[in-house]
Amino acid sequence: MKYTPLKRSTWCQRQLLRVISLFLMPALLQAQEVSDHQYSSEAIQAGLAIYSRECALCHGPQGDLVSGINLRLGQFRTASSDEDLRQVISNGAAQGQMP
Repeated sequence: MKYTPLKRSTWCQRQLLRVISLFLMPALLQAQEVSDHQYSSEAIQAGLAIYSRECALCHGPQGDLVSGINLRLGQFRTASSDEDLRQVISNGAAQGQMP
């Protein structure tokens, strides 16, 4: 197949678009993830009070004392969805280590 200048230009444009997409997609996904949750100042303060009272003793003030878990960064061992996370918080961890 012989490439003409028009075909070569179109091919280059497609390849460039693919490369750009590889770099932009993670940033776009992260921006979407961050903007999914908007909380009022009152809700944040209430959550902080509950965390300080119920969770900070084991998880630490920054949420990173338990090996393999970083609550601030959303890194959990067993919760793969919001519902899973709600279950773990409400009922404790499967291994019985969390009250």
